Formats: sequence, C-alpha cells, structure tokens
Amino acid sequence: QRLGRFRPAAHAIGLNMSVGGVCVTPLGQILVVDTLNHVINLYTEYGDLLQLVLAPSDDVGTIHALALGPEGHLAVTEFSVGGEHCIKIFRYQHCSCHGRATPASKRRSTETIG
Repeated sequence: QRLGRFRPAAHAIGLNMSVGGVCVTPLGQILVVDTLNHVINLYTEYGDLLQLVLAPSDDVGTIHALALGPEGHLAVTEFSVGGEHCIKIFRYQHCSCHGRATPASKRRSTETIG
C-alpha cells in the first residue's frame, strides 16, 4: 500500500532536479539527494520543501546515496570524475558524541571506493 507520493521541487525557482538517494528522518521528514545540483534537500512527508541541507559550499560534489545514522550523522557517497570516490560524514542532528560542536561539521573517509 502506497503511503504517499510527491515530485520534489528543486531548492531554487527555475532549477531542474534529478533525484538520487532518499531516506526518512526520525521525524518522518524526507531527505532527497539532487544529483543534478549537488545538494540534499529536506521535505515534509507531503513534498513541501523545508530547507537546503547540504550544498557545494559544504564540500560536497556529486552525491549519489545517503543514510542517516541513529546518532544523527548523515553519511553520503560521492562520485568524482577527476578525483577519488568517497564517503563523507556530516553532522545532521546534535549528538552526544560531538558535544557542543555545530552541525554540518564533516570529515572525509580515508578509504576510497572503487
């Protein structure tokens, strides 16, 4: 049984988007990778755009997939034509493991993919 359906809008008027990975937050909101614009957007369960979560200014390239861990970390897989494929981990929600550090801090994985 389908619970819902929507076509996500891009984070700015006039932009097209290409949907990549999708995951649901503990609050029932939906994180969607836009592979065309290299961003991750957050939507309500009804498809209303809430906010731009990650963008190229956050040191992301061509994101393909994402997963939200129980501690509030957002892991993304990134493809790079001229560099290394990698997994990047971002702070999406406040967590006890990082104390008072602000969300969106990131670290690059040391392992390369492929």
